[in-house]
Formats: sequence, C-alpha cells, structure tokens
Amino acid sequence: MSQNYFNGQEVDTTSLGEDEKAILKAINDAVDQKSVKQALAMQVMHTFSKRAELPLDYTNQVNSTIASISVRAGDYTALFNKLKAMGALSDEQINSYNAKLNLLEKYASVKGATTGTIPSYSFINVENDNLPSTVSKTFAMDSVYPEMKSGDNKENKYVATSVRVTNIRSQGAQNVAVTPSVNSISEPTSIQFQLQFTPNYGVNTVEFDVEIGNEKIPMQYTFFYDNNKANTAFVKENLSSTRK
Repeated sequence: MSQNYFNGQEVDTTSLGEDEKAILKAINDAVDQKSVKQALAMQVMHTFSKRAELPLDYTNQVNSTIASISVRAGDYTALFNKLKAMGALSDEQINSYNAKLNLLEKYASVKGATTGTIPSYSFINVENDNLPSTVSKTFAMDSVYPEMKSGDNKENKYVATSVRVTNIRSQGAQNVAVTPSVNSISEPTSIQFQLQFTPNYGVNTVEFDVEIGNEKIPMQYTFFYDNNKANTAFVKENLSSTRK
C-alpha cells in the first residue's frame, strides 16, 4: 500500500500469496481509522495544490467535463429556482448541487483549468405558445491554452494553435450552427462561441466538439422549451438522463 493511500504506512502482504481474506485482515489490522482519515485529507490537499497526485486519466476527464460547463453556482440560480417552483428540486438538492459547483470552481481556479460560462441544461418557458424561429446563445470557454513547443533555447513557448468546431449533432434542435470567435490562438485566452438553432417543444440537445490544436473537448447543451407548466415529470426524467 503506497503512502498516497495510507499516510506512509506500508502493509507487507507478500507472504500471503493470493489469500484475499488474509490480505484484508492484515490491512485492517495495520491501518486504523485515523490513518485513513489522514490519507484522505492528504489527497484533498494534493488535489488543490499544483502537485499532480491524481491519475492523469481521471484529471483529463474532469478537465474535459468542466471545460464545457459553467462551474459558478450563480449561473444556475434561475434554473434551480424554476425547478424548485415546479417541485422538481428540493432545497436540499439545490444546496447539494451548489456545494459541488463550488468545489469544481475551486478546483478550476487552483488548477487554471478551462471552464465554460453557461449551464449544460436550461429551462425556458414559451410565452403565447410561440416558439422563436431562431435561438441564438453566446457562451465562452475561459482559460483556453494554445499548444507549446520547445524553442531554440530549449524553453517551451506557446505557438499558434487552430480552433475548430466539429462533429455537430443534435436532438430536437434543428439547423444548428456553432461559430468560434477566433480561428487560432497564440496565448492563453477566452474564446467566445455563437450557437444558433431552431428549437422544438421539449428537449433540444446540441452536441459538438471543440478542437484546440490536437485537443478535443466534447460539448453538450440541453434546452427545454415548455408551454405547459404541468410537465414536471418529464423535466425530472430528462434531468436524470443528463446528470453525469
């Protein structure tokens, strides 16, 4: 057992072969509750430091996910209030979501991770039973980094890196177009995107990839257009399918 998980205390199980019960007993005897708590505390501290203590695949997955959504709890206030009014969310659930968003915001701030600026799910009431012919949404990705290459003096430098939107697909929404504000970046920056589509009643999901050089970031946004306040059950069902 490495020090990352048991606070520096190693458990020698080499003489136990593949006897799982004996191995488990040896670990339980050697590792008390206090050391486990200390180990977890160390992991949390490392997570919010510049040290790379988490597995790379896991870190990449987290970074890819938060790159497509806002991690600011305030951006979800209108959505949460609407769902609470419909009975789809309780105060306890809202507080839980806000706590998770605050944790992600802290992580993104410390790590300098790329983040989005709008929620991945939006609920819109349709007035007078008239859907808009075209919906236009502007969103941004903050802290986007270009690629780096070694220069003549062996120092890594940012280089011009292409910005593209590819693999656009949709469910419900039609005539989808996503346009980035720039086609290339040469330094860390924010990039704005213009999303346009023709909505239908119910779920309108838009998915696409943002390619920053060789990096591909999957994006997904869902907009629910409703002219019937009684659709709480459908909203709950769809929210369950979009949670990650």
